[in-house]
Parts: sequence; C-alpha cells; structure tokens
Amino acid sequence: MLRSLLPLVAIVPPLLLSNNALGADFSFGVAGTRISSIYKDTPPQNAAFPFVSIVSERGYLKGTEVGYSLFPNESQQNISAIVEYSMDSFDPDDSNNKQMQLLDRRKATAMAGVRLKYNFLFAKLVTDIGNRHDGYYGLVGAAYPVNVSAWRITPSITYKYLDKKMSNHLYGVSQAESIRTGGIIPEYHSDNTRKVTIAVRGDYSVSASLNLFVGVSHSDYKSVLDSPIVTKDYSYSASAGIIYHF
Repeated sequence: MLRSLLPLVAIVPPLLLSNNALGADFSFGVAGTRISSIYKDTPPQNAAFPFVSIVSERGYLKGTEVGYSLFPNESQQNISAIVEYSMDSFDPDDSNNKQMQLLDRRKATAMAGVRLKYNFLFAKLVTDIGNRHDGYYGLVGAAYPVNVSAWRITPSITYKYLDKKMSNHLYGVSQAESIRTGGIIPEYHSDNTRKVTIAVRGDYSVSASLNLFVGVSHSDYKSVLDSPIVTKDYSYSASAGIIYHF
C-alpha cells in the first residue's frame, strides 16, 4: 500500500507549494463507514479513517486524490491532471468461505489520469501506475447540491466502466488460485464490467468551522455475476463523520 502511495507523496509538496499552500483552504476530518460486499460469503465491513483536504488556487488534495487544475479550482468548467489511490480491492480474509480465503488479495493501487468538470457534471479517466493490473477505468457523473436551512444536500449519480484488466484483477480467478482451492473455485477471466452508483450526502454546519456529514449510496454492478467469487450484483454503503475547517 505504501509503495502505491509514493506517487502521491512525491507530487503533493511541489503541487501545493507552487500554488501558495500557506494561503490554501485546509480541512481535517474523521469518518466512519459501513460497506457491503459483492464477494462470496463476505459480510459488510466497518472502517474508520481520517480525511484531509487542502485546496489552493489550482492544486488540491482531497482524501485519496491529488490534482492540479488548468483553471482556478472554483471555476465551473475545468480540467485537472490527477493521481489517486484507488480503493477498489478485496481481502480474502474478509470472507467466511475457506476456499475464498485461499485466493490472492486484490490489492488497491495508485492511478493517474484526468478529471473534467462542467458545472454539476464531471468525468474521470485514470490508468494504473502501481503495476497491480495495468488496467483503467472511466467514470461520468453528476452531483447537484441543494441548501436546506443549515443543511447542504448533495444527490449524485455515477457510471463507472472498468476495462478487462482491472475487472479481471478484481473478479477473475487464475489457474493457480483455482488449483489452490482444489478446483472448487474454477478458473475465470473477467470481461469489462460496469457500476452505477446513486448516492446522497448531507452536510450540516454546526459553526463556520465545524461540519457534520452523513451519506448513503447504492451501487448496481453489470457483468459480474459470471465470476465464481461474486454472489451479488449490488452493494450499499453508509457513512458519517466530522470535518473541521481551519
């Protein structure tokens, strides 16, 4: 994991310092999340993690993504060069199935590419630079925030396309893995897959510096049920946290 994050570590200091990081907007928060799994006999997972956001005139670091924008970040239309730590992964130890536990880990990786923004529409195209699967994914979506009293409600929808290499990394089963399970889990080579996610996030302003947030999402997967390690074509997540703006 640390090796995959090296591109992020290398690019953040010059990116933000070149844009006067001392004058940048800085936020720090902590979030907790519960995420269901589409993998066989794998219960929902709970996690807690910190969140950091640094936004200067054109550079930014938001969570696991760092970018540099062609125009100022507040522009309604923009294009950004980005590096992100993609969280698409699977740990066989999370499964309760003994054969599943014999599989290789589907590790997360660093990816790089471009992000486009046009008003409330956005798109992203990134490719693996961490030598995990050498694949890529493309994403298009829309998010439209609405202010309701002290709340900021943001519904969103995204469509994500994973190419064959990335899909096979996540959902494929190699011959060696199949042999390891005694053939109980057959060898499988995945084609490209897709995922549609509908989400709603609510941010509540406690004060000018302190925000609370909650969010829920539901994802539908396409072309994944042929995989012998997948038993569902949908997942959900719920999250909550606190953010302090300095």
